[in-house]
Amino acid sequence: MLGNPTYSYLDFREKGIYYFIMRSRKSKQEKNNTPSKKSVHWQKRGIFSKSFWNSPAGYILLIVTVIGLGIFMRLAFLSVDPPLNLSWSQDVNTDPGQYTSFARSKVLWGEWDPSGNPLLVVWLNSAYTLISFLFFKLLGVGRWQANLVAGGLSSLTLIFFYLAIKRGLNRKTALLATFFLGINYILVMYSRNTFTEVSAIFFIVFGIYLFVLGLKRGWVLIFSGACFAASILFCKMLAMFILPVPLVVLILTAWDEFSSKKQKIKLLPVLLFVVGLLVVALPWFFIIYYPFSKTVGGFVSGMSVGLYGSPQAFRSISDFVYSLFSFGEVTRVFVSEGYSWGTDLFFRMPFLFILSLLFLLSYFFKIIKVKNIFKNLVSCSKLELFFGLWLIVGILALMPWNYRPLRYQILLIPPMCALAAFYLLDFLNPPETKKKAKSSAWFWIFSVPTASFLIFHTISFFLKIFQKTVQLNSIIVLSFFFSLPLTYVFYVVKRRKPSSLMKEYRIIMVAIVVFLILLVNGGQFLAFATNVQYSFLYASKDLGQILGSEAVISGPYSQTLISDNRLGYVWHMFASTTRDPEVFQKYPLTHLAIEAKGGNREQALKDYPQVMMNAKTVAIYYLRNFPVQILRVVESSGNPETQNYRLSDFEKAMLLIEEGQIDSAILMLDQFVSQYPQNFSGYKILAQIFYGRNDFEKAVLFFKKASRFDPTNFLAHQFLGAVYLDLYDQKGDETYKFLAIKEWEKALKLYPQNANLSAQLKNIRGY
Repeated sequence: MLGNPTYSYLDFREKGIYYFIMRSRKSKQEKNNTPSKKSVHWQKRGIFSKSFWNSPAGYILLIVTVIGLGIFMRLAFLSVDPPLNLSWSQDVNTDPGQYTSFARSKVLWGEWDPSGNPLLVVWLNSAYTLISFLFFKLLGVGRWQANLVAGGLSSLTLIFFYLAIKRGLNRKTALLATFFLGINYILVMYSRNTFTEVSAIFFIVFGIYLFVLGLKRGWVLIFSGACFAASILFCKMLAMFILPVPLVVLILTAWDEFSSKKQKIKLLPVLLFVVGLLVVALPWFFIIYYPFSKTVGGFVSGMSVGLYGSPQAFRSISDFVYSLFSFGEVTRVFVSEGYSWGTDLFFRMPFLFILSLLFLLSYFFKIIKVKNIFKNLVSCSKLELFFGLWLIVGILALMPWNYRPLRYQILLIPPMCALAAFYLLDFLNPPETKKKAKSSAWFWIFSVPTASFLIFHTISFFLKIFQKTVQLNSIIVLSFFFSLPLTYVFYVVKRRKPSSLMKEYRIIMVAIVVFLILLVNGGQFLAFATNVQYSFLYASKDLGQILGSEAVISGPYSQTLISDNRLGYVWHMFASTTRDPEVFQKYPLTHLAIEAKGGNREQALKDYPQVMMNAKTVAIYYLRNFPVQILRVVESSGNPETQNYRLSDFEKAMLLIEEGQIDSAILMLDQFVSQYPQNFSGYKILAQIFYGRNDFEKAVLFFKKASRFDPTNFLAHQFLGAVYLDLYDQKGDETYKFLAIKEWEKALKLYPQNANLSAQLKNIRGY
């Protein structure tokens, strides 16, 4: 009876209960997993559903949002000043206008250079000159039109940056990298002004897009090479460091095909790329450089080593190490001094910097394996190799120079954004690794310095945050000491097989990092947006009213102050050009725009003492809170052409004040402000006259009018607060005291570094 087992009643009962329980659980589970009609409808059509974001419509919405946000930040409110804390250099106040000045002259007067500037050949052939000429023709001449050129090029950079990474890798990586590039505060702020670095980045990124296309369609490499050549010869000579990068990638690509197909090395892609380079370089050499080699060569030499000396990094091994780790900051202070070392670029974008170096460590681990180093290198993504080389070569090329302002360093931002995105997505979906695959000694040779560099700037970041000072030698030794265990831990972790249980934690960590990057940049944008100023715009408009129409202005700040008027202009930097003893005889200069204190003024006093000592002060403008003096040199230049210059009513009033004829000056100024009711300088001088006569109520009236025309000028609020205090002392009315505090708070918000005003405000408020 083995085939017919018998069961008791108890057995059937237990089995029935078990079957009922399991069936109930299964039914409940199926019920929970079966979506209702309403939820099915939501999943299919809801904008927050996963299926929507995986659909073409969701993808397009993401792209439009990311790129649209980046474009908006580059093109909105283009007349606003750059941020006060953007750079320690005065380049923000002096440089952008000079690159569009020849196009301005061509549109206004029909000549590229009415005054015969010897550096015409340098800037006339700049990419900005042609593009801005077209914009000025269509939209008129002005500051926002010029800045629109830079903002437009930077916006196109975002688009081609995305397209290049999408075609070279995938759309998720492209989207994340473009998001990082689009919201990058430093790049956005420089991209709103016509710096040549912005145009160079555009041509490099456009060249990368064509480069990626050319890897499959060889003939496109001709245009890619032309773009890289244009980024150097028609934008920024400093961008020359980028040239080895595409050439190395092309050579490795040719070798990859040889090793995989056992054929001859195909050098045609390399030749096509070089042809593109020569198509641009040869005409530039024979048409532009060769006929004016002395002028062009002298300008390039002066800007590189003539003004700031030969690179200190090459003087000794120790100087090279110091400059490498500090990214050139060692040239600004002595090594023996305590200092919180580290560049502003890495300090302001710490997470992108750290992620990009972590990607390099990961990349070294991936390619540098025993017996397979070259094979792994040529088989990896060409785009990853391109951006990795861009960052490495860029750091090595920029770090030696004695003068290396922040605008030079923005050439490193695109590769950092790309590498950060590469690392985050690799971290999110780590590739399978074999434990047996061991890295060679080359991994440690490359990784330890990279880790040291990472640790050095991480320490420097916290030193700057907490305002601590440590000697450079100590930080370098500490960085190298900690780089060894860091590299070992990284090596061990990379060799471990990734666990599927860590997937959710990886997603959370990536989300946190992306949020922190957004927070760092968003905080800087918020600080900028809550304290915008228009000193460039209002000073330029004001200057066009207080000077005669025949005025020709020169000096380091002249190009900034002629953007929104029709004044004549001649470029001349007293502290950065070779002394020309006949500069005032060659050019009909009527006025100079020069700093009240500083290198250009001191050099001008040294080189042209008679002109400078007899110059008349017309006005003082605060460009981003930096005092710039307008001097009239008509009477002292000795140029007969300037003798026909007719003084404006404002200048006549200033002469009357100088001669003590105050009542006549008031009448002249009244006539002037009736002609130009929106003029800051006219109202300010009237206010100062009545303040000197203790007529505080009239002084308040005119200071208010001045402030109404230029509400972001801290000086008007500071003066107005002082007058209110005098009214408080005169009348004893507490209202005037509160008004004084209010005006000084406005002034201090516009000029936070005004220590004297801050101390006075504390005394009045009592806290």
